[in-house]
Formats: sequence, structure tokens, C-alpha cells
Amino acid sequence: MYDEVEYTINWGDKFKKGIIVAFVLFAIIFVILLIKPKNNLKNTNYFEDNINTMLNVAKNYYKEQDVQEKITLKEMVNKKMLLQFVDENGRYCDTNNSYAIRRNNKVEVFLKCSNQEKTTESNII
Repeated sequence: MYDEVEYTINWGDKFKKGIIVAFVLFAIIFVILLIKPKNNLKNTNYFEDNINTMLNVAKNYYKEQDVQEKITLKEMVNKKMLLQFVDENGRYCDTNNSYAIRRNNKVEVFLKCSNQEKTTESNII
């Protein structure tokens, strides 16, 4: 009533197709890696970027406001002049002890984040 049909698997053909599929996948991944912009985290210095941003914001603030008073990073964040800074490890910078102050025609900025701190100054133009 039923006839038995014997199927054979051609392993050589399957192996060739597998090699072709692997090669195509490898080529696609290689092209994507070439096209995708590289993210050079080693060259990124969050601390320097943060202090330069704070300096630029402070210079603009003291251009508009003719005051000599010190403004802390916390006040800058509260006034929506800046977003709160984080360091390379994702920890927030010290908002109470980081500040900017105007001294004559210069702005002095002090930023403290985790184990780094730096003071820098620039002329108000």
C-alpha cells in the first residue's frame, strides 16, 4: 500500500551553501563596521569638555549681567543655563563647590568632579 522512499542528503552541497552564507554575513558585518562612525572614547575627555562648557556659559552670563558675584554650578543648573555634569564614570560633579566668578574683565571657573579639579580663566570679550 505504501512505498518507502529513501531520501539521501548531499552533505557536500549543504557545506558549500553554509560557507557561502557565512562569507556573505562576514562581508555585511565588515561593510557596516567600515560605514559606521567610530566612537573614540579614549580621546574624549569629559572633564575638559565640562570645564570648557562651564567657562563659555559663565562668559555669556557675565557679558549679560554686569555683576562681580560668584555663581555656583548648582545655581547655573537651577537657572537652566547648564545641565548637570557627569564625569567619565557617570558620577555627578560637585555642584556646590564648583563655581564661576568675574574678576575685572576675566572669568575664573573652578570645576570639581570626583577626583579631578581645575581652575581656568578667560577674558570676557
